[in-house]
Amino acid sequence: ISKDRFITFTCDTLEIPRPTFMQAVKVKIQEAALEMERSAQEQEARIQAAAKGIFCDSDNSYWRKEENGCFERLTREDALLHFKMCGMSDRARAGVREIEQALYHVQRNQRVNYAGPFCGRPAGIHIENELRILATSSPNIITPVATESVALHEFFSGLFGEDEDHLFKHQFNTFIGWLQRSREALRNPERHLPGHALILCGPPDCGKSLGQTLLTHLIGGREADPSLWLTGETSFNDRLWGAEHLLMGDKSLADDRRRRIRLRDEIKELVANSLYPLHPKGKAMLSLRPIWRITLSCNDDHESAQLLPPLNEGFRDKVILLRCYPPKAPFPTRTAAQNERFFQGLLDDMPAFLHAVENFEVPPLIMGDRFGVKEFHHPALVELITDLSPVTPFGELIQEWTEEWTEDERSGPALKLYGQLREKVRATELKGYVRDGADFGRKLRELSRLDGWKDRIEQNSMRFGPNRQKQTIWTIRKA
Repeated sequence: ISKDRFITFTCDTLEIPRPTFMQAVKVKIQEAALEMERSAQEQEARIQAAAKGIFCDSDNSYWRKEENGCFERLTREDALLHFKMCGMSDRARAGVREIEQALYHVQRNQRVNYAGPFCGRPAGIHIENELRILATSSPNIITPVATESVALHEFFSGLFGEDEDHLFKHQFNTFIGWLQRSREALRNPERHLPGHALILCGPPDCGKSLGQTLLTHLIGGREADPSLWLTGETSFNDRLWGAEHLLMGDKSLADDRRRRIRLRDEIKELVANSLYPLHPKGKAMLSLRPIWRITLSCNDDHESAQLLPPLNEGFRDKVILLRCYPPKAPFPTRTAAQNERFFQGLLDDMPAFLHAVENFEVPPLIMGDRFGVKEFHHPALVELITDLSPVTPFGELIQEWTEEWTEDERSGPALKLYGQLREKVRATELKGYVRDGADFGRKLRELSRLDGWKDRIEQNSMRFGPNRQKQTIWTIRKA
């Protein structure tokens, strides 16, 4: 029957016909087999009941669902104790304890590729890119209430310049449409609903950072600063995957141009791609679909604005740039008690404000196919960023040069045009503007992406010579 089970027959007489004896043996074997099967089924049922809500990750850490709906990490010893407390035997049978059988069941049937907070997803198992992910906690998605919003409506109206900016309505509607889309993504985690990066730019102490804090509560309640990852200062980003709101301030930005370019390119990837790397320390990198929004706030002075990523052609359509204004009256935050009451009043108004947001009809003028709303860049901020662009002095040099031309345009390879420029401008005067022909071509490419130069600088590829070698030909036109 098994290694540790056997059947004993006691006979008082040997006068039992062989067929009768064999039939009795067969019946006993069948009864024992049925008993073993029932016992195995009962044990499997006990294991499944005890293992419900228990998962094992790639590190062989165990996770248990707690009464609050979240999952907490268990050691192997903790998991064994859990099964023992569920009534499973700690006595070895055939060399294996029942609590260890339960542990094996979890390892074989309830293993996940990654466990941790998972942006935009409720606690539980999610299949993403053919991987099993255990979200160990849930975002806090505030339920809208059909009442009138006052505090938050007044706050954001003031922040975006009501009665001060002739573009206020466009700014405010774009912001509400952006927030509506963000909420839609939270309510539909199975759909890919990306959104623009949102940049808030205005004077100090106008409420930009407070606005970001409020957005954290409005779109899931969890936030993280992605600046170290986006600028390449760390290789690990698993902390970001536990937040729905990735927020940065100008203190997080780099004053190094290369790092700003990297920041711009990484934000582009973060906004546009449906899959993004999750790279935990000491573990293999995974590719998953994020549900998050990124915001950035900075002052509107030259020192802060020059830290913003340049608005090149591939970045412009992925960012919303809103101008912010100081409140009409100072916030009632002079004392700690006033500050607490003021902030609590904003929190209490969120259900009403979100009801207005989710029922907002996005005007056709600002409606967008890819992100729900179209990108918007406040002209005053575009001018500020453009004026501070590192290629702007180079643009002024080109402008002065073209004003001396008798022709309307000039064409040629970068090296040829650079040689013509050097004939008119002394080498000492070019220092700091452009180094050589190759640098001249790079600067032309950057300049061609700025407003005011897009129609004046053209790049084409042509083939020359017997080998039909490919060469870039630039055309520069007078204003």
